[in-house]
Amino acid sequence: ILNKSDRVLSEGERLALEDFLAGGGVFLATGFDSLGSPTDTVLAGLLRITTTGDEFPDTACEVVDNSDLAFDGTFGTFPLGYTFTSLGGDFDGASASAALGSRELIRMGDALSGTFAKLTVAEGLPGTAYYWNGNQNYNDWTTPAASTDMQAMFLNLLTGYCF
Repeated sequence: ILNKSDRVLSEGERLALEDFLAGGGVFLATGFDSLGSPTDTVLAGLLRITTTGDEFPDTACEVVDNSDLAFDGTFGTFPLGYTFTSLGGDFDGASASAALGSRELIRMGDALSGTFAKLTVAEGLPGTAYYWNGNQNYNDWTTPAASTDMQAMFLNLLTGYCF
């Protein structure tokens, strides 16, 4: 898990993460302004996603692809179309790209501010790379006021790979 804020990955970090993924590793990038402010095209490339900006305030989320292990596990099952609220209010404009090899699992946003990804995955790198958007200080996973749904999705993801 890489929790990153307000900086671009270094060349050494990029090389280490590429090697990790090439060896079949599972990588999860998250954090506040992890892709925007400044825009980190290096990390976006590793995650196989595109970025379009920063400071999107939407917190409404919807499961748009529930085929990942995050959505069906010991801690809960989340069907296609399931909606919930994310903690925070400053998300990066991240979008999955089938052409680059990623897919969107959770979408957030509305017609006023646009639609961006809350959670993406790129598989077969040969490793797997996830991006969890707007998770300042791990609030989505650890804060008592955070959505218990998001905590359950995170725990499903961890236990799916670790146990």
